[in-house]
Amino acid sequence: MRKKQSRSFGFSFIEFILVFFLIVLLSGYIWVSVNPLKIFSELRNIQRLNDLTQISNAITQYRYENNLWPFDKQTLPSCESGGAYIGIDKDNIDLESKLVDRYLIIMPVDPSLKYSSKTGYKICLASGDAIELLAPMAEQDEIIFVRN
Repeated sequence: MRKKQSRSFGFSFIEFILVFFLIVLLSGYIWVSVNPLKIFSELRNIQRLNDLTQISNAITQYRYENNLWPFDKQTLPSCESGGAYIGIDKDNIDLESKLVDRYLIIMPVDPSLKYSSKTGYKICLASGDAIELLAPMAEQDEIIFVRN
């Protein structure tokens, strides 16, 4: 008597587990190499630098057209003291009233802030006649500033 051999054409459970494990391993490797959190924080830092450049250009245009600064330079804190926030609150430097509509469409706000009276950016008096704009909320230990 001959025994019938049954052939199975499907995957065994072990083969399925091995393929699943390889897919998980490869997708984890791709996730770590791409690292979307790092990419998003880099994009926010690029936005911060762009915002500071826009504010700096608007201050420069205002200064050349009006022959004065859009703020009281005598009361501007030094960069060594940490500067002052740009915004419409009482203790902030209000640039919005002088720059928006003519030099800026809207006042740029730090990408990590939502609905705030502060922009999240600082302004300070650097050495000499220079003004510095700072982004103190920069991510990944970057120092983002623009000197005007």
